[in-house]
Amino acid sequence: MIKLLAKFFSKSQIPADLDCDAFIVSVFKALLNRKPDLDGLESYRQHLKNGESHDFVLRSILASDEYKEKSQNFGSKKTIKNPLDLIELSDNGKLMVQQLTACQQLSQDHYQQVWHDIFETDKELVVGQAEYCNQHKDRFWELFNGIDLLLKRRVSSTTVATHGNGKLLEIGVSEFSGFYQHLWPELEVHTLDRPYEEGYIGFTESVAQKISACSAHFSVDLNDPASLAEKTRPKAMAQYDVIVFAEVLEHLTVNPVELLTALIALLKPGGYIYLTTPNFFRWRNLDKISQWENPQEVYPAADDNWDAHYHHREYGLKELLEFSEQSGGVCQAWYFSDCWDRGNDVPDSLPEWQRSNLVTVIARPTETEAKKYTKNIFPKEIASRSDGMMVSPAGVPRPVMMNVETVNTCTLNCVFCAYGSMQRAKETMSLELFEKAISDYSELGGGQLSLTPVVGEIFTDRFLDERLELIQKYENISGVSITTNAVGLRRFKEEKLDRVLQRLNRVHVSIYGVDAEEHQLITQKDTFELFLEGFKRLSEFVGDPEKLWVNFRLFKHREPEELEQWLKQAIGFVPTYFSTIEYAKWSGHEEAPIALPLDAKWNAKPKAESFCVIPAVSAQVHTNGNVSICHCDDYECEPDLSLGNIADSSLSELFDSEKYRNFWGLRGDNMPNFCKGCGFFTAIGDGNKFEEAVAEPLSFIGG
Repeated sequence: MIKLLAKFFSKSQIPADLDCDAFIVSVFKALLNRKPDLDGLESYRQHLKNGESHDFVLRSILASDEYKEKSQNFGSKKTIKNPLDLIELSDNGKLMVQQLTACQQLSQDHYQQVWHDIFETDKELVVGQAEYCNQHKDRFWELFNGIDLLLKRRVSSTTVATHGNGKLLEIGVSEFSGFYQHLWPELEVHTLDRPYEEGYIGFTESVAQKISACSAHFSVDLNDPASLAEKTRPKAMAQYDVIVFAEVLEHLTVNPVELLTALIALLKPGGYIYLTTPNFFRWRNLDKISQWENPQEVYPAADDNWDAHYHHREYGLKELLEFSEQSGGVCQAWYFSDCWDRGNDVPDSLPEWQRSNLVTVIARPTETEAKKYTKNIFPKEIASRSDGMMVSPAGVPRPVMMNVETVNTCTLNCVFCAYGSMQRAKETMSLELFEKAISDYSELGGGQLSLTPVVGEIFTDRFLDERLELIQKYENISGVSITTNAVGLRRFKEEKLDRVLQRLNRVHVSIYGVDAEEHQLITQKDTFELFLEGFKRLSEFVGDPEKLWVNFRLFKHREPEELEQWLKQAIGFVPTYFSTIEYAKWSGHEEAPIALPLDAKWNAKPKAESFCVIPAVSAQVHTNGNVSICHCDDYECEPDLSLGNIADSSLSELFDSEKYRNFWGLRGDNMPNFCKGCGFFTAIGDGNKFEEAVAEPLSFIGG
C-alpha cells in the first residue's frame, strides 16, 4: 500500500504546478476523507519545505491512530481487500470450480490432435483465425473442459460414456467451432452470430454451418435482446443444455440483464450458460490506473471496428453476479482465469482476483429452486398450496395452465350465455399469432393447453387442424383439450376429424337438452338433430372412450339412470359425465333472463372478498392476442383484467408485470368491479377447491 501510494505521489507523478498545500490536502482527502486541520497542514508544510519526501507524509498519516481506526471501519463501508470474499459459494459450487479449473475432463492428446487437424494443415482458415488460434488456444482448452463437465452434469452417465448427447448453443463462431463434432460426435450444436451479408469475409451463416456442422444457425444482433426469442423461435425456446457465451458480452452495447434474461429463457430448466469475459480489474488495468492512465481503449477511428473487436464495456465479478440474479438465473460457479496471463511481463505472484479473465456458470432454476420465487409473488393462500406449479422454470409467476381462444363465433345462442351480449368483433385468430401464443406458453414451461373459446364453438375454427399440427413442435405442451357443442362437425370430413381428435387428450361435449324441445328452449336454435349427428361422430372417432367427457346442461331435472340410458342410446356407451340445472350469471350480462324455465335456476351470486381460484388455474389469450387474467368470464376483454397483448409482449413479460403482481394483492372492495359481479367467482378458501383445481385443472375448468 505504501509503495503504491508513494509511487502514485512521487515527484515524477506530481504535476509541476502542484504546491505543497495541494499535495497535503489531496493526501488527507484520500486517506482520511477530510480536509487537514490548520495545525496538521502547517506541520506537514514545514516538513516538506525542510526537505522531507512525500513518502514521509504518507507514512506519517498511515501510522496515525486516526487512519488505523478509519481503515478498520471507514464510515459504513468496509474496504474490500479481496473480491473473492464478496460471495460464499455453496459446497456444490466450490466443487464445480475445482473441476472447472482442473481441466481434467478431456484428453489433452485428443485436443492437440484436433487442433493440429484444424490449424496446422493446408486447410484454408477464415481471415484472422491463424493468429486467433494461438492467442486463444489455452482459453479454449479450458472452455471445452468446462463444457464437457457441464454436459456430464446434464446428461446421463450412460450416454456421456460414448461422448454424450444433449443440445448446445454457441454464441460467437470461430474456427474453434469445428471442435464440437470431434469432441462430442452425438452433441446437437446450434450456432449464433451477428448478421452478415453473404460475401463477407467472416463467419456468415454458410461459413458457420460448414465449420461447425451445426444443425441450425441464427443470425441475431444481440444488441437487441427482444429479437433473440423471435429469431430463434421455435427451435431454441427452452431447449438448450448449455449455452456458450464466451468473450462476447464486452463487444455489445446492451443492458446485460435484458440480454441474460433472454438467454436464460433459451435454456432447459437446470441448463447452464458458460459465460466468460475480460476481468476489468485485471492487473494490467490496475497498473494503468495507478499511472493515471485510462485502461479503456479509445473507440476505433472510421471503419477500424469493421470486425466488431472493440470492447464497449468490460465487467467486474460483483456486477456480473448481480446481473445473473436480476436476470432470474442462479450463479452456480465463478472464478478468475489466467488464460490471458502469459508472457514475461506477468507478475510472479499474481493475486487470483487480478487475473485477466472472468468465468461464470449461470443456471436456469429448476422448478424446485423456482418455488422460492412463487412464495414472494402469490399470497400465502396460493403459494403454500400450489406445490410449485405456479412458476415457470425461470422463476416467472404463472397460472397452472393456459386457454387460447382461437375463434369467438358460436353455432348456438344459449339463453344463459353472454355470447348474445358480446360486443367485441367476431374473428378467428391468425396462425402467426397463435404460434406466438403457444411458443410463449412453452417458454413459460408449458403444460396443459385448452382451445375452448370463452364464448364460441371450437369447430367453427377453419384452422383447427393446422393449429394442432403446430402444437406438435412444442414438447413442453403436455396435452390439448377442447369443449364443443358438436353442432358444427359437418364441415369436418372423416379424415380431418379423425386427425384432430387423435391429437387431443380430452374432448368435452356440452349437451344442451336431451330432446329437441329442451334443446330449442336452451339454445334458441333448431339444431338438435345436427347435435345428435355430431355427437355420434365424435364418439366414433375419439378413439379412447376415456378422452370423452360429457356435461349435461339441462332445464329439466333428470336422474342419473335416465341420463345414462340416453347416452347408451345416443352413442352406445356411458362416458364420464356431469349434469346441472343451476347456472352462474356472467358479469355484465344484462340481457340474461330474470328467471330460467322449468327446474333451472340461477346460482346465488358469491361474494368476491378473497382470492378466486379461476385466475390461479388458467389465464386466457383472446382471439386478438389480448391476455386476460380470467379464462372463464371475461368475454369482452375487460381492461381491469387485461395484462396486455402477446403481439407486443411475451407471456413471460406479462405474467412478470406489475399489474399481474398487484392483482394478487386485491381483496374485498379493491377487487375489480367485473369480479364483484361475477357469478362464477370461486373463493380459494372454499373447502379443497383450490387443491382439486391444481391437481385436475381440466376437470375444474370443464375442458
